[in-house]
Amino acid sequence: MAVLEKIIQPTIGILTSIGSAHNEGFENLDQKIDEKLKLFKGVDVLIYEKNESIQKKNSFYTISL
Repeated sequence: MAVLEKIIQPTIGILTSIGSAHNEGFENLDQKIDEKLKLFKGVDVLIYEKNESIQKKNSFYTISL
């Protein structure tokens, strides 16, 4: 995700959910959340489904739904 973030340089992020799809390659849910949040490292606003695990890890201005 870090490489992709450098290519697309998003300013707004929308993280709809962290589900079981594409779990291969991740040791656990926390690792998966960490990797997904790398994509939104430089965003001004991150919109995401209310999820305590994500809230604890992110340092962005957020709107949780």
